[in-house]
Amino acid sequence: MMNGTSAYLENSNPSLALWINPFNSDARVNTLIDALGRNNGSQLGKLAKLAESGIRLAPRDARGYSVLGEIKQRQGYTDEAQKLYAEALAIAPAEIHALINRLNEAGRTGEFEVALEAMDVILRRWSQYAKDVLPAVDYFIGEPEGAVWFRSTLANKPPWRGTIISHLISSPAGIDFVQNLLLDEATKGKPRNQAELSRTIATLLRGEATDQAYRLFQLTLNDDERQVRGYVFNSAFTLTPSGKPFDWAIARTTDADVEFSNLALAEDEQGLRVSFRNNPAKLVGISQLLKLGPGQYRILATATARNLDAPKGLKWMIVCKAPSARSLTQLEVPEKTYRLKELSTDFTVPPEGCPLQLLALRTGETTSSWRMRYNGTVTFNSIRVTANH
Repeated sequence: MMNGTSAYLENSNPSLALWINPFNSDARVNTLIDALGRNNGSQLGKLAKLAESGIRLAPRDARGYSVLGEIKQRQGYTDEAQKLYAEALAIAPAEIHALINRLNEAGRTGEFEVALEAMDVILRRWSQYAKDVLPAVDYFIGEPEGAVWFRSTLANKPPWRGTIISHLISSPAGIDFVQNLLLDEATKGKPRNQAELSRTIATLLRGEATDQAYRLFQLTLNDDERQVRGYVFNSAFTLTPSGKPFDWAIARTTDADVEFSNLALAEDEQGLRVSFRNNPAKLVGISQLLKLGPGQYRILATATARNLDAPKGLKWMIVCKAPSARSLTQLEVPEKTYRLKELSTDFTVPPEGCPLQLLALRTGETTSSWRMRYNGTVTFNSIRVTANH
């Protein structure tokens, strides 16, 4: 009965659980961790005695050595603390608090291989302790030798790589490190992780590092993607969108069905197919971020339509992204039925205030009126932008 009550309370009220059953090792460890968490320096001697009694009662419980090591560290007995941590790891190589100490201590002394081995175990076995690893990550990339070791470790694609990259791109030094890592991997022909590239490029864009973002996008394209690059990426819609900025973005919408049609179909059926549902259509949900320098351009589209009814119009628009949101051009899409129709119009990108542009398909609807229902299908076989010289 008493043992059961103690076990029940060992997490919610460990000190009471330990009072009920002084042999409850979990309650003792939790009591010590709670006390250390309150940073009560005046009680360190008392806590050390409690930890030592725990080791006597449970000499094969690695946690006791680890907690006593933390106490000795705080008391200033560094050598003794390191011996206790080593003893904990000798008993249980995955003991979390001793591993965190090994990670920090090895990083401090420049033993980066040892530190990264500890990090690997922590993140594989104890992912909930990732926040305790992140300060060491920042330290590694700030040291030339540590950065080399860390880049080599990440290149092996450990399962925790995404977690660390998400942390790194939140700081200027970290995002520079990640850019170099991704560019190096692309140069060596290694498979790209589109999610990592997408997050990194998006972060650069949020920081208004537009040139770096576009450079990273272009220099990490794979062989298939390089075949379809241009002012408009994947202009013939032959590749499935990757989710990266500067690629096609297809948002979910109830206004129309949007799909990239199969290359095995007839020529006039290949491309971006938009099928309206005989209902109001405000948002078609198709766009691509562009990086056009100042100058004169032409937008050209090839389209095939079947019974297209667009009462408020359908058009491709190019607008400046922030700060100006200025409209640069509109390319109207005709209604009715036609095959491989060529559409084009000229436009100018101004020298100031328009570092990025958005190409998007829009309707003229501003309110959802059932009197203005969109119907039919239009397939955009291609949409391109060329420079006017």
